[in-house]
Amino acid sequence: MNAPGGKIGHENVSGPRQSMTDDCGQTFGQTVDVCLITEGSYPFVLGGVSAWTQRLMEMHPEKRFHIVSIQADERQLPTRYAPPPNLASLQVLPLRRRPQHSFKLRSDTNNEHIASLLSAISKHGDRAALDQLIRLINGGDKYSPDSYLNSHLAFDATRQMYMESCPESSFLGYFWTWRALHEGLVALVKAKLPDAAIYHATTTGYAGLLAAICKTRFNRKVIVTEHGLYARERRMELLTQPPTGARIDTGYTLTERRPTIARVWGEAFDAFAMLAYQNADCVTALFETNRRQQIDAGASPEQTRIIPNGVRMERFATRQVPLEPAPPRIAL
Repeated sequence: MNAPGGKIGHENVSGPRQSMTDDCGQTFGQTVDVCLITEGSYPFVLGGVSAWTQRLMEMHPEKRFHIVSIQADERQLPTRYAPPPNLASLQVLPLRRRPQHSFKLRSDTNNEHIASLLSAISKHGDRAALDQLIRLINGGDKYSPDSYLNSHLAFDATRQMYMESCPESSFLGYFWTWRALHEGLVALVKAKLPDAAIYHATTTGYAGLLAAICKTRFNRKVIVTEHGLYARERRMELLTQPPTGARIDTGYTLTERRPTIARVWGEAFDAFAMLAYQNADCVTALFETNRRQQIDAGASPEQTRIIPNGVRMERFATRQVPLEPAPPRIAL
């Protein structure tokens, strides 16, 4: 059936383009005009950002697009949109994978160095640390992401960061929080991406972080479009539904000031947003209030733009406006 966001359906939608899952050995052919980076949306979720993504490609038939769809894991999901003719390829990039390869550690690294890089990225949004991590993971011999996560080195780094950030929380909860955050981070750094003229993230979070990584690796134009503010929305979720283990061993008080695991997630989302903003050539928001908050979070005022949602006013031209206000309705 047809919808404002394009043709949709509830089963896998077949098309002439290739659908692929990211692989460290993946190679790409012809250069694309735009590499769109989505997170948890297109083409597996209907409406919202997914509909906007579909419409963006349909409105620019002269451009060739590549989609990087960031997903939580390797589960197979049914696609909800028929790919437009100018979608050259779809790449599914899971943040978490099942370990598949053996690994070895580089002899010129140590746990203090790895811990300092990961901490600087996930807590402070440090661009220099991100650049160093990209060079470390992609340089020299080939390493799987598991070489950093399934090792004594990584465990020591986790323990060191735990003692620095929230030693009064559950170490078990912190360990799995650390692993989830940095497994995704390493997966993005290791991802093989096509050469594109523009890398366009549809949100901050992991999508914006991947755009920042592309800026360092390819030195191309980067755009970050925010329909809402990802970091703020995730913090709201953490307030209402803190992750498992977030309050273990910390107690419940009205004056709680000790760091919790929920705060670790919040700091990481803020740091990822800062990296996305600082590496972007253009950052867009729907209205001025969000634009100001983007600037407060690290975006350059000169690189921010407001693109409001369009409203076709002619649709309301024939609407009858009552000459007198309607009587109030009171419910008891």
